[in-house]
Amino acid sequence: MTNKTPKVTKKANYSAILAILNAAESNGLELDGTEITYDSLRDFVEHEVELLDNKAAAAAKRAAAKKVEGDALREKIYDVLTDEPMTINEIVKALDDEDISAQMVTARLTQLASPEVNRVVKETVTVPASSEGGKSKKLSAYRRIG
Repeated sequence: MTNKTPKVTKKANYSAILAILNAAESNGLELDGTEITYDSLRDFVEHEVELLDNKAAAAAKRAAAKKVEGDALREKIYDVLTDEPMTINEIVKALDDEDISAQMVTARLTQLASPEVNRVVKETVTVPASSEGGKSKKLSAYRRIG
């Protein structure tokens, strides 16, 4: 069992800086220089926290958009599937979209086959050799449930 201390966030550091500024001002500590005041330092720290909040909100918005995009692709893949097992390459061809890669299809099929979703079944199929004298291959294939 490891004894890890949690990583301190920028927001927590800025909160600590504000507390230090407030304590220093209440104890009468004078700041060197005329252009820097406790208020200007507080404004700076609060602005930095605001920027962090904006960045987090933008990241959450991007993640939500990606999730919707992924959900749409997952449904598109599910609609292509039949009751007969299809390999990844067959599914990619059936989708007929050059922007969709085999990796994207594999990721969505893994989600669809997960116990939580359980809408497809993963099976192993044997594909005959592509050339005479070659070996047949075993590939993963997916089919709809029900």
